[in-house]
Amino acid sequence: MSSRDSPSVLDCETPRRKRSYSGPRSTIGLSNKQRRISLASIDISREIDGPVESYGQLTASDRFISSRPDTLFPLNVTPRTNRIARKFGLADERILQFTDSSRAVATESPETHLFRRSAATLLLKPSVIPSTSVMANLGARQHFILALDGPGISMDPYAYPLAWSTQNFIAVACSLDVYHQNLDTKSISHLCKLKLRQGKVHTIDWAGSDSPNTLGLGTLQGTVQIWDATGKGTKTRSWTDPLWIGVGGMSWNKDLLAVGKGDGKVLVYDTRAPGDTIKKVGGHKGKVHGVKWSTDGKYLATGDDNGTVFVWDWRMGKNLAEGDKRSGKMKHSAPVKALGWCPWRPELLATGSMIPDGSIRIWNANTLHVSTLTSPSPSPKHTISLRTSVTSLHWSPHCKELLSTHSASCDPAPPLLGSRNTNNSPRFSNSITVHSYPSYDHLVSVPAHLAGIGHSCLGPDGTQLFTLCQNEENMKLWQVWGAPEKVYREVGVLDKCSIR
Repeated sequence: MSSRDSPSVLDCETPRRKRSYSGPRSTIGLSNKQRRISLASIDISREIDGPVESYGQLTASDRFISSRPDTLFPLNVTPRTNRIARKFGLADERILQFTDSSRAVATESPETHLFRRSAATLLLKPSVIPSTSVMANLGARQHFILALDGPGISMDPYAYPLAWSTQNFIAVACSLDVYHQNLDTKSISHLCKLKLRQGKVHTIDWAGSDSPNTLGLGTLQGTVQIWDATGKGTKTRSWTDPLWIGVGGMSWNKDLLAVGKGDGKVLVYDTRAPGDTIKKVGGHKGKVHGVKWSTDGKYLATGDDNGTVFVWDWRMGKNLAEGDKRSGKMKHSAPVKALGWCPWRPELLATGSMIPDGSIRIWNANTLHVSTLTSPSPSPKHTISLRTSVTSLHWSPHCKELLSTHSASCDPAPPLLGSRNTNNSPRFSNSITVHSYPSYDHLVSVPAHLAGIGHSCLGPDGTQLFTLCQNEENMKLWQVWGAPEKVYREVGVLDKCSIR
């Protein structure tokens, strides 16, 4: 036997075990263990440089359906591929892409844009107007609900011949007489008739809820009287002015009555004290037309014929805007009669002036003293330029809206649609106008009378308004706002068994 045929140790082969067929084998690895699919071995740059299959030219993202992918790579299969795709900018962490600012606007067709807008209108919810807003009341029904005659009403535009009590009594001053009517029963009563030497009644005002039947009045001769309207009516207090200086505005704060005078003084009376005035406030150079206590009784605002407005801290006994004596004042460029304190923000004050200024300014009483430290005169938080005489201001107690009444304007403007004034009358002339807070946009403007509104008063429930026109000698009742809905709370088991 030759060496080629004889078996050798070096030529021996290891016997192999015969394998059984187990189906097609994986082309990625030789192990039977299932491996994760990875793109580490794929040259991504080559794939990116090459042609990429796309699903169309329109890639505008939809708001509710996820966007179609720009490539066919399975980039979100595993966490590893997700990290690689995010590193190269080929994937996003968001599942839903709501906007595609880079390409959606440029590639969106006009037909798709119209379809998108029409579909969006179906999903929009209509804006709900609150029942307390003026838009749901005076804006929907621009008509008065009651009219009363007032012959002999003072023709002075700075007079206050109308007042509304918390007991729903409306009082009207007609020359020397004062009448009041119960709006619930419609009964009219004659309260008093003054003597001629005491002067004509210029201002009347009901006390608050603590004394709802108490009425204060002031005359052009400086007489101030307090009347009890229960029964036939009796006079409880009286003060006279030896110099016959007329009375301007007046305002109640519980038992305190603040009265503005023609010489620029503001007198504060205490109806419980047997003596004379308890305090005299000076500073004004002209007749004080507007006097108003804040809703919390902390501040007293006054406005005079020169357009100067003071805010007095009653507890501190000083003017809040005490800065430079020559310029530390809250100023308008026309007489100020209209004053209104906000009931849900007691530090917020609205002041309105006559023509030629004709504007409304909003002030914050808490920051008046701070503003005088940085500037000679305090600056208002906001100014509404109307170029129309502002005769009264009222904040709504139920919603964030401000009402103003107006008389004449100083420049012509187109009339409102449906207005009875067709002689190129200004927009806000003789109207009731409501502004929103804090944007101060004009919500509603309704022509209330054919002539100017001299005065107005808000009802005890804060929803109705009486306007008075001296030239027409009548008063009108308007439904301006709505009352808030009452929330009824169900009585639970624990409420019935609670320990008292």
